[in-house]
Formats: sequence, structure tokens, C-alpha cells
Amino acid sequence: MRHFYYPEKSQYQTKLSFQGIISTLFFCSQVVAAPQVINVPNAGTISNEIQQTMQEPLRAPQQAEIKLSPLVPSLSSGRSTAEKKIILREVRFEGETLLLPPSNRNNKALQAVITPWLGQKLTFNDLQTMTLAVTRFYRQQGFIAAQAILPPQTIREGIVIVRILPGRLDKPEVNNQSRLNTGFATAVIESNSCSKAVGFLGDKDCAASPAELSRLERAALILNDVPGVDAALALKPGTQSGMTRIYADITPGQAVMGYIGADNQGNDYSGHNRLLAGSVLNNITGWGDQLRTDLILSSSADVFNGLLDYNFPINTYGTRAALNYSYLDYTLKGPFEILNARGHSNTWGINFRHPWVRHSAARIDVNAGYYQSRMRDSLIMLPNQKRNLNTSEFGINGTFTALPRGLSHFYLLGIAGHLSLDDEFSQEANAVTDIAGTFARFNYRTGHDQGFGRYFSFFNQFTGQIASKNLDSSQKLLLGGPLAVRAYGVGEGAVDKGNIFTTELRALWPPPFSNWAGAGNQITFAAFFDQGWGSYYRQPIEGLMGNNINLSGYGAYITLSRPVDYSLNLTWAHRTGQAATPQPDNDQLWLSAYKMF
Repeated sequence: MRHFYYPEKSQYQTKLSFQGIISTLFFCSQVVAAPQVINVPNAGTISNEIQQTMQEPLRAPQQAEIKLSPLVPSLSSGRSTAEKKIILREVRFEGETLLLPPSNRNNKALQAVITPWLGQKLTFNDLQTMTLAVTRFYRQQGFIAAQAILPPQTIREGIVIVRILPGRLDKPEVNNQSRLNTGFATAVIESNSCSKAVGFLGDKDCAASPAELSRLERAALILNDVPGVDAALALKPGTQSGMTRIYADITPGQAVMGYIGADNQGNDYSGHNRLLAGSVLNNITGWGDQLRTDLILSSSADVFNGLLDYNFPINTYGTRAALNYSYLDYTLKGPFEILNARGHSNTWGINFRHPWVRHSAARIDVNAGYYQSRMRDSLIMLPNQKRNLNTSEFGINGTFTALPRGLSHFYLLGIAGHLSLDDEFSQEANAVTDIAGTFARFNYRTGHDQGFGRYFSFFNQFTGQIASKNLDSSQKLLLGGPLAVRAYGVGEGAVDKGNIFTTELRALWPPPFSNWAGAGNQITFAAFFDQGWGSYYRQPIEGLMGNNINLSGYGAYITLSRPVDYSLNLTWAHRTGQAATPQPDNDQLWLSAYKMF
């Protein structure tokens, strides 16, 4: 962010006089509360504004499509089903008795299963019913192919032996109708469903691994995370007695996806109205890779931002690497047009993402990345400004269902970086702002959406950022905007440290459309309140007042949408907190329309 000083009497003018600009150049802070300061946005400012208006939607945990074998009694060969009765005194277990970790709790739970039959006169069919209950117990613990049987035996003194078969995994069978490499699909299933690791590199020995629901569920979800394929798993009998086989049915998913959209989530100097478009190519090489492009263009064609991302699997456990490049080009308009302010930035990055937790109740990812940004800005009568930014990041995020009809989410991200100022102008300004050098920041977000009644839900979210020192404009948290305090414009209230709280009461119902409109359409109406507070600079700049800011507002929105098809949104918000700019308007209107294909 570049800054100018100008006389207070002209602070509400929409254009600055050329003579005044040249004669009153001054380096100072971003504190808009001080009326003598005009902020001149740069490449970091605009790039940050774009990123913080494009938050990815939450991905709720998914139910894996798995067909399990039915639970049926097992008949031991050579055993008569005559009505001869015995008095059951004791049950002894043999075979894979260590499927469950030995503990008093597990022992008591297993004993509780057989207690109803102890001391009773039982027929062979009664004993089979008991073993079926033991089988059900093991399967409820997650061992979905385990089985309890009565082996051939002579019963003496009322002691009955029950053998536990673990249901070990056989080689998977894959019916692959997609372009995904079959060997890769098989390896994904084995890596995630087999528990027994062997060798220094941790290769999996499926023949020594029992079939577990949690691992089978993870294998199904990881396989469905592969772009461009849909997968369903089932259990079938194995090639040997006591073994089970995973059968995978893999069908083609969407090979190409895209979207177009329009919104007014810009501002005075970058253009309020924006056009958006993007595309995704899935499974290009047959190894689960993906190529993604995203484009943003202001309606006045003064801001262009493009992103190219290529991601691919690097192992069979679901870990993916991404190589990406983004380019930004801008020319400031509105109150800054006379400054002939323009610039661009280039950002390269590499990112790794691993699915730490995958099951029907939780979805948690960890990621790490490294990015290089080269930002160049020019201004009338000033030399080109050069800033080079290198950052490393590590984060964890996820969603989980802790309560019925509820969805919780969290996001934690730590960033460490170094900012180099490679021109004399920026270095002199840094003597005031102290943004150059090594820095760190930590971002956090947590929230919960709880459904109640037939149509309603209550949503709350808390977001924040802390920083080790004063930050460059590209690293600040934006308190105002469509995903923050919605009563303020994009870029208003850019702080080094701060928090945002949002609460919403939502009503969701299907619209009364005719059959031609199709199923799945949904109307969402919500009333909300937002509040954001923070400090413009981590370390206040000497001589400048008003380092803290508190923004708040309330409003309502209505959304008409259908998943993976379209979304229309209208949001109105009214300001109740302090002003972040000299703009007299207390109301904000946000519009967006997207079509997916």
C-alpha cells in the first residue's frame, strides 16, 4: 500500500489535483481514521482482496457407498442339529481373539454378549444363535467380515469352544470402466484398507489384515476423491475359507467442469462489477490428475486476475501435490485515476495436501506449501516499486458432525515469510511502516451450523488473525467485505490482527417450482449480524492516531440455488459500527450469480 498526504479540506473530493499530489508526497500509515491520509492500493492490496472474496465452500463429510455381506448363521460341518440339550457352563474363545485390544472393558463387553445363554439348557440351534450374537458384536466393533463359529468339538462339563475368524482381506477385484489406471486404483484400495504394515517402507500385507469398516470406508472415500471417477465398494467371499474380497466398481465421473459468474464484489478503485469464469479438466493422464483455471475481470477491464493450478496424486494414500501460478494486472480507477497507478504481480507456488481423516462423520485435511510473489507497482512521478515475497505455510482444516443435524468446521493456518523491498522509494517508506523482513502470522476460523425444526438452522462463525509484526498489504485480514462484515466494502478495515464474528438465523425450503425445473432447487433466507474489530498495525506507527477499528452491521440475504448447477444471491447490510472510509452511505448491497456446467 502506498500513501499520500493531502489537505484535510479536500478529503471528500473524488479526484486529487495533480499539483497537490506532487507537492504533498508523504510516507505514512494505512490508518484511514486519520483524515489526512489517502491509501493508494497496490498489487498486494488487490490480490489480497480477491483471495478473501473467493473462499472455498465447506465440504461436509460424505457417506461412503459400501455394500456389506449379510449376517447369516454359520453351520459347522458334521454337526447334528438334533434337539439334544446341554447346560452351558462356560464359553472359551479361540482363534483371532486379539482382534480387540485386551482390556477389562472389552472382556466385560464380550462376556455380556454370552451371559444370557450361560446356565441355560441349550440345543445346537441355540448355540448357533449365541455365536451369531458374538459375530454381531465383533462387526459392531468395526470388524465387518469377522465371524464366530462352532468348530467340531466334544462338549464336556458344559464348556463350549467358539472360534473367531477375522475375515482377512484377499486381493481386491476392480471393475474399472473409467480412464483411471487400474493398477493405481487397486493400490489405493490396498493402501487404505489393509492395516498390517511390513518392511521398512510400510508396505501393506492384506492377507494379514482383517477387514475393518473404518479402513474400508476410508478407501472408498479416498477413491472417490480422485477427480473424474465415481467408485462403490462391496465385500465378496475370498478365494480361501475365512477370507473376504473387496470388489470395486469404478465408473467415469465428470471429465470437464466449468462455471461462469458475475458479481459486484469489487470496489471504487478496482471496479465494482466483476466477471468470473473457470474450468476443470479431470483425470487427464489416467492417474487422477486435475488442471484448473480461474479468471476474474473487472467490468471496466482495469483488473485481471488469472490462476492456473495442476494437481496430482503423489502416493496411494490420497496425498496430492499442486503446482500453481497466478497473474494479476491492474490499473486504478475512481479516486486514484489521476495518479496513473498501475502494476502487476506474479506468484508461483507448490502445495501438498493429505487427507488425514476420512469417514462418514469427519473430513480433515492437512496441507503445506511454499509460494513466491513478485509484485511491481508504478505511480506518476515515482520510480517502479519492487517487492518480493516468499512464504511457507502449514495448515489443518476440516468439517465434522458432532451433533445430529449439525455441521462444525475449523481452519488453522500458520504462515512464515520474508518481504524484500528492492527499490529506494519502498525502503524509505519502510522506515515508517516497518513491514520489510521476516514475519509470521496465524489465521483461525471455527464455526457451527445447527439445524432445528423442519426448515431452520442457526449458524455462528469466529474468524481471526494474529501477526508477529507489521504486515504488507498482501498479508492483512480484511474486516469488510461479502465474506466478513457485510455492511462494509471490500478492503475496508485491513488489519494486521483482528477478529470477525458472524451469527445467522437461516430458513431453507424447496421452492414451489413446476416439474420442468427439476429437483434439488432450494431457497435460503437469512438474517445476520456481523462484527469485526482489530488493529491496522501490529506495532502502532508513532504520531498517527486511531490504530484500532470496530466494524459492525446487520442485514439479510436470499439465495436461490441448486448444487452443481447454479446460485443466485442478493445480500443487503446496514452499517452500525464506526466508519472505515469517508463514504456517507450506511447500506451495502451485494449481488452474485453463478452457473456451473
